[in-house]
Amino acid sequence: MAFILNIETSGPNCSIALAEDGKLLAIRESIGNVHNEKASLFIQEVFYESNLPISVLDSVALSEGPGSYTGLRIGASLAKGLCYALSIPLISLSSLQIQAAAEIELAKRENALIAALTDARRNEVYASIYDDNLQLVEYLGPHVLTAGSFNSFLSSRKVIFSGSGASKAQKVLNSFNAIYSDIHFISSRNMLPLSLKIYNTRNFVNISSFEPQYLKLFDKAI
Repeated sequence: MAFILNIETSGPNCSIALAEDGKLLAIRESIGNVHNEKASLFIQEVFYESNLPISVLDSVALSEGPGSYTGLRIGASLAKGLCYALSIPLISLSSLQIQAAAEIELAKRENALIAALTDARRNEVYASIYDDNLQLVEYLGPHVLTAGSFNSFLSSRKVIFSGSGASKAQKVLNSFNAIYSDIHFISSRNMLPLSLKIYNTRNFVNISSFEPQYLKLFDKAI
């Protein structure tokens, strides 16, 4: 039995979910960059709703980014604090993988690739490509969007563009194989199967040295 608290604060959506063996027990979320006001409160509320003490936690799972400096910093501080206080391990998940997981769960388009994009401001996105089994095909990192972006994938198969950078991609790409999702923000509920898998394999991160994957320095005002 594993009780895992899942924290997603990489974007405008402040989302906290408590799960038991991958099953959702309680979730709280709010869009609008309210992480500083809501994150701690949401943690209290999911335990209150579940009628469980925080001491039952076996691990904390955190969306590591890429994403907003402020949101990721708040999420990391809360996650590390809980892990240190309860002497439990920390799980780190890519926000791009969580985005792809959300898309796969909803779309269920076989043989389509998922391009998870996070808006990095100006004409850039952070991008990772996943297959429909959520296996990483290619990590593109910070990527400058051009008309030829993703051509190596779009030339042969459908690609679903998902995330806060999808609308930016839509403005420059011109391919009949491109599909644009309306899933712009991810939820902590999409972390549940991913965090349980890592918990079971014991692939934890070092709490003291862990740092979120922030966007560029000019985004630190987010």
